[in-house]
Amino acid sequence: MPKQKKVPAALHSEISEYASLLRVLRVTDTLDITTQLTRLDSPSLPWRATSVNEEETGQREASTISHVDRMGVSSSSVEDQGRPSALDASIPPQMSRNTWTRWPLLAEDLHIPEWGFEVEIYSLAKQALLFDLSTPNQLPGDTSSESRRIDSNVSSEDQMEALLPPSSLRTLADASSSHLEHILSAVASYSPVVDKSTQHRCLPISWESVLKIVSATGLVDGRSVSYGM
Repeated sequence: MPKQKKVPAALHSEISEYASLLRVLRVTDTLDITTQLTRLDSPSLPWRATSVNEEETGQREASTISHVDRMGVSSSSVEDQGRPSALDASIPPQMSRNTWTRWPLLAEDLHIPEWGFEVEIYSLAKQALLFDLSTPNQLPGDTSSESRRIDSNVSSEDQMEALLPPSSLRTLADASSSHLEHILSAVASYSPVVDKSTQHRCLPISWESVLKIVSATGLVDGRSVSYGM
């Protein structure tokens, strides 16, 4: 029986960080529903839970480390895949692919939200309209707020039907979807100013960075960004 190669102790920390990074990317993608919400015409699929629990994550981390222990090499990054080395040449292709992270994700790996994009837009529009109707302040000579006020005896749902009919809701959802796609494109094209050798080690950007990106590109009013920060 051939003697198994052991991973040097100096690489244990790097392997653990890589496994933790895979876990963070998986959980972050599961919680990020913006991409899925923009698919207005996507067919309804049965609800399935895709969140990764700690037990499954631990098994994946153990599998990653044991695989490296067997082969005697550490997992390479996506950028290093195009530069084969002597160590990489010793790994069979069918085994080395087990350590790859597919991107973009396959359709069956995406998290399916419970509510559609149009439903979320309706909820936000409803909150904004109810807040507008409940605000007594208005500028002198401004009759738009008064003309949109409805008798308090009318139910909230009836008010929403009158102020936001289905045709207007679809138009609002389409406009919001287009605007969201522009925001996501701007965020995706953002590249932090770091050394090229460490670009694959960058942490996920924060929500403050997202606000700065959309403000710099003019997709969101700067005053709104300042208020949000």
